[in-house]
Amino acid sequence: MTTIPPPAGPTAVTERPRTARLVTRWRRAGRPAWALPGLAGVVILTAVLYTWELQRAGMGNTFYAAAVKSGTES
Repeated sequence: MTTIPPPAGPTAVTERPRTARLVTRWRRAGRPAWALPGLAGVVILTAVLYTWELQRAGMGNTFYAAAVKSGTES
């Protein structure tokens, strides 16, 4: 009985997840390892601070609230 050898090289192409490719591309650009987590932290902190007690402010700035009200009525 004759056996057929497996083909040379990889038989299945495995792709890394998209997030892994983005992180690798980010690291290749010469940025330090802490830059991506630092950026994510700043973005999350900014989002939290912008939305902190948003309902308590009511309409926020009364000048812009009046402009929106005026624009919607006429």
